Amino acid sequence: MSFRKVFSQVLAGRGRVRRGLALLAASGALALAGVAAGTPAPAEATPIVSLSANPAFLLTGQATTLTATATSTRGAPLAWIYVFDTTTDTLICGGLANLGCTGTEEQSVAITHSFVAYVSAFDFGNTFPPLDIQATSAPVTVTWEPLHKIP
Repeated sequence: MSFRKVFSQVLAGRGRVRRGLALLAASGALALAGVAAGTPAPAEATPIVSLSANPAFLLTGQATTLTATATSTRGAPLAWIYVFDTTTDTLICGGLANLGCTGTEEQSVAITHSFVAYVSAFDFGNTFPPLDIQATSAPVTVTWEPLHKIP
C-alpha cells in the first residue's frame, strides 16, 4: 500500500484511520506528512564533569588530592567517572558518577603531571581513555618541586 493511498484513507475516514496512522508512524512518514503535530525530541542531555587538585604546587614526596564530580543536565543518568593521569595514562580513581571520586598522587621527583576526569556510560576499568565518553573535564596540572627551588 502506497503512502498516498494510506494518507487518502486517513483523510477519507474509511474506518482504517488507526491502521493508517500506525502504518504512517511505523514508516516514519507521520511527521513528514504533517498528519499529527508532535513535539521535537529532547536534545541529548550532556553531563558536566569537573576536576580539582589540592594542592596544585607541592614538594616532591608530597601527595595531591584529586577530586572529580559530575552533574547531569535534564535528569540524564550518569554512569561512571574516572580520573586519569594523562602524563602516564594511569587511572587515579574511578567509580559511580553520582558519588564522584577522590584519589591521591605523589611524585618523588620534580615533575609536572596533567590530570583529566571523564564520565563514561559503562565501566571499562582502567582503559585509557575510557570508551563511550559522555563528558571530559578541563585538564588540571600539578607540579612537584624540590625544596631548594621553592623561594
